Formats: sequence, C-alpha cells, structure tokens
Amino acid sequence: MEFAGWQGVQPSKSDSHEENLVQLLAQTATSGRAGRATRKYLRHRICNLSLSRHISVDTSQVGGIRWLDLDSVEQRYLLTAAADSTLEAFDVLAAAAGSGQEQVQLSPLFTVKRGHPAAHMYQVTSISWYPVDTGLFITGSADQDVKVWDTNTLEVACVFSCSDKVMCTGMSSCGSHALIAVGTKKPGVVLADVASGAFTHTLSGHSTGTWAVCWSPSNEHQLFTGDASGEVRLWDIRRSGTRALLDMAVTQKPKPRPGVTPAAAAGAGASGRAANGHDGSNSRRSSGVKRKASAAAAAAAAEGGGGAEEDTYDDPRFGVGVRHRGRATKPMAHEGPVTCIHATADGLSLLTAGADNRLRLWDSCHLHHQLLHYSDTFNRGAFPKRMCSTPDGRYLFFPRGDDIQLFDIASGEQVALLSQGHYDTVTACAYSPHSQQLFSAATDGVLLVWEPWTQPDADGSGGAAAADVAGHQGRDWWMAAASGRRQQQQQPSGLAFGSARAASRPTAADIDAWSEEEGML
Repeated sequence: MEFAGWQGVQPSKSDSHEENLVQLLAQTATSGRAGRATRKYLRHRICNLSLSRHISVDTSQVGGIRWLDLDSVEQRYLLTAAADSTLEAFDVLAAAAGSGQEQVQLSPLFTVKRGHPAAHMYQVTSISWYPVDTGLFITGSADQDVKVWDTNTLEVACVFSCSDKVMCTGMSSCGSHALIAVGTKKPGVVLADVASGAFTHTLSGHSTGTWAVCWSPSNEHQLFTGDASGEVRLWDIRRSGTRALLDMAVTQKPKPRPGVTPAAAAGAGASGRAANGHDGSNSRRSSGVKRKASAAAAAAAAEGGGGAEEDTYDDPRFGVGVRHRGRATKPMAHEGPVTCIHATADGLSLLTAGADNRLRLWDSCHLHHQLLHYSDTFNRGAFPKRMCSTPDGRYLFFPRGDDIQLFDIASGEQVALLSQGHYDTVTACAYSPHSQQLFSAATDGVLLVWEPWTQPDADGSGGAAAADVAGHQGRDWWMAAASGRRQQQQQPSGLAFGSARAASRPTAADIDAWSEEEGML
C-alpha cells in the first residue's frame, strides 16, 4: 500500500469539524489517496489488536499446529498443518462477517487426517497455497515427501521424494515458473517443478541443513535460504553457485568502484559471487578475474609460519575480496540456526530471525545489515517459524515464545504485544489485510483470531465491533483516527477485557486539537 499526501484533496468548509472529517474521508476514498490521518487510523487499529471475543476456531488435530498459510489471491482461505499430520482449511471471511455477533465458530472446510489414503505418515512441517490459485496447495513432511494436493478432490496430484526430512518449502509469488524450493536436514536446496513432476537441480553451498527459504517478491529468479549454521545465501536459479552471502558485519552500502557503473558492478558481482563453491568453501576468484596476493601479504604470511593459507571471501555486495590470514572467517547472518526469512511485499527489505535471539533487517538491493535493534526477540525454538508483515511493509508480527510482538519495521519500535492468548510456543502467524485480522498458531494446538479492539455499545450487542470490521464508516472511522495519537497511553498491550481495555471515546475538542496540530483543517 502506497501512502501519498493530501494532494488534490481539499476539506470543505463547514461549521462542524466532524462533518469536514467525514467529507474528507469520502474525498480520500474517491481520489484513491491516503494521508496522515489514514496512517494514524491504520496504526490505531493494528496496535489495538486483541483476542477476538466473538470468534472461536474448531480444530480437530491432536498435536500442535506447525504451520499455516493464507491465500494471496482472495485473502480468504487459511491452511493449517499439525504435528499429527492433520491438514485443515478454514474460510476466514466468515470470521470477518461474524464479528460483532454473539458467537461465531469457524469449522474446517475439509480435514485430512492420518487415516486418509494420501496423508503424510509423520508431522507436516510446512504448508502453502499455490501462489496464483487456491485449486492446489503444497505440503512438506518429516516423512521426506513433498506433496501437491488438489483442493477440490483432496487427492495428491504429484509427489516429490526427498533424501531427508523436509524442513521448509516455498514457491515464488511473482514467478512464471512452477518451482518449489525444498529445504531438508541435508545440505543443499532442491528445486522441484510442479509442471514436470521432477526435480530440476540442486543449489549446493550450505554446509548444514536448510531451515528457511524465501523467494524474492520482486524477482522470480532470486531465492534466499538460511541454514542451521547461521548462513543466509542469495541464489539466482538461472546461474550456478551462490550469488551472495549476507554478513551481519557489513553495515554500509557499497561504494562504486572507479570506472565501473553500478549496473556493471552488480553484474560482475553476481558472476563473481557465483564462485562461492558448491561445497560451502569460497574461491580465490571474483568477477572472473584472478587476484594475486601482494608481496607484503606474502611476506607476512611467510613470517607467520608459511603454513597459513589466505582464504578469500567475496563481499556479499559487489564481489570485492576480503582476505583473512590464518583462521578463515565466513560471512554469517546469525550466530545460530536461521529460523525464518521474510521479505516485505515491496521487495525492498528482508528480515531474518535466528536462534541467537536476534531479528535483523537487511537492504534487499545492496544486501547490507541496517543495524536496527528489535528488543526482546526471544527465539529459542529448534524448528522453523513463520512471521508476517502488513502489505504496506510498515509493521511486522514476530512470534516470541507464547507471545506475538508487533514491530515498526523502519524504526524497530515495539508498538504492541499480543499476549495471554497461547500457552505454548507460537509457530506461525498470518495477517489478513481485508479483514485486518491476525491468525496465530502454536504448539498448544490452538488457532486464535486477533482483531482490532473496539468498545462495545451500551446495550452490549457488539454493534460497534460489527461497524469496526465493516470499515468504520462515517463518525466512528474518524473517531478512531483521531484517537490514534494517544492509543499507547490509553490502551494497554496484550489481551484484556472489561475495565482494563475500556477507554472513553474522543470528544469534539479532541478532534479539534488533533486537526489543528496536524494542520489538516
């Protein structure tokens, strides 16, 4: 979502500020533009997510839920995969339509249990929709199989047998190909073609098992992978070898080399970085040109015993060699297993999480660490996790233990904490921009729905919640936008009911003060 200023949107002059705000909303919707008030409103709703009081999900699995995925076409159907190999699908549009009623119970549209002829034998570690159609979905399991399912008939259309337990799978959302990137406990990432039903090739370079894969949303041929040693590699599936390694020590944008244009440097860097070795070691060649050690470096190596060999590791940006004498130092993104890799919808930023309790932000273009501190990102899970972000790339939902942290991606500020919902480790979460609801799964086997909190009506009918999900038409919409500036002081984070979450609606004086402060009227 792209936010623009209030260009071309002029508030009408009226004696009532409230009428001006309503008219301004209509003009903004008509012109297709959004401004500071809209950003305040969206922040207000996202920061006030709480456990739904009206929606409960009826799940039938026995073990914990390992993964979930919301389709990107309609943002309507939610898939879940459990540790007891149970697969289920839910229609979340019914949850959005049912908000505000006394009670809505979501029942699965279908359930595939272990007794099903085509069900997995062991726990399902990943599940995802086919990117452009909900007629197919893909599952990966500890039984070493990756299966492509027909949603209508619940039959397996294709099976890929891997050499070890499947840890993660992923398909490109913008690609014209039908390749599935599969990470297993063995080193290497294999690419399976749904169209042909066979493996195309293997991306060799990781020295340990692959825990996370993520396709670039802006380039159908670029793939990010993370392994159990803390490495994050960038691949171009059209070329052999690794294109780049993310290094947490590289914190600045690359400087163009003299006489080399940025485009040529990027092309040379890509060809040079492809020489990073199929066995995880790095070559002494970068950009197709062999570099020779200087006489001073050779003399220093001779004085040090002569047995220490210089190892060259390519800079993850333009293939510039960095020489280390003696013990080799590899570029590392984390000091522990990489549990999750997530790219924002615009493709400009990349976020990685590791078992070292660190969440790091990277520039997807220049591949440098942006040195933002995300506080209290506890992540000791010995398995992959799924974090998600809003479509505009502003906010990130990060599973932390049995809580979910909400971060402002650009600043690293924790704006909310969703707690007191799960009783065990949260494994995955998915955000629906249409209904502005968050769905979370955990090893406690519970699927929860989080929605923007609104103060119920005086009669307790929940009409305010219904209007909230419907879009806050008219006065309620701008009331919420006006109170966005004070939401952190008025609303406590996490789950709470009754007086703990009660807050008075802003008055006309509050709207006047906010309007004058922002210079909107």
